[in-house]
Amino acid sequence: MRRRINVYTAVLKYSKEERWWTAVCAEVPAAITQGRTIKEAKENLQDAIRMVLETQREEAEKIAGCEAKIAKVVA
Repeated sequence: MRRRINVYTAVLKYSKEERWWTAVCAEVPAAITQGRTIKEAKENLQDAIRMVLETQREEAEKIAGCEAKIAKVVA
């Protein structure tokens, strides 16, 4: 069985004045970062996506409380 890999859309913009690439994830808009190169911006965006999703998961589990059942769903 092949491992499923989630693929996200990175929107990258270059600022000539700042000389930075800004990256935002279309599917996870709270994941915003930057980098000096496209590669660095994309790597930073991967980390930002992971952190946002982990934080959202933890918050959802807190809100659900101890009476709720938590399950994983693959989409």
